[in-house]
Amino acid sequence: MKEHNEIRHFHLFCGLDGGAAGFNHGHARMGAMDAQFHCIGGVDSDPAAIADFGRLSGTPGTVLDMPDLEVEHLEESSAP
Repeated sequence: MKEHNEIRHFHLFCGLDGGAAGFNHGHARMGAMDAQFHCIGGVDSDPAAIADFGRLSGTPGTVLDMPDLEVEHLEESSAP
């Protein structure tokens, strides 16, 4: 019996990231295990690049300038 898994990937500083689209088309197989890749998002400071990222990967990205990110922002956005 074959076991199917999903491998999730995320891209920092993704740009338009054709790599995410490539990952999404990939498959992994080992013995009775089979897996597909699924993009869960990306981050970049360029709004145009994020628009392309969403179109290519099928997953929305986030426009964010990482050097300006404060720890407090991370804590607020990760609250349950």
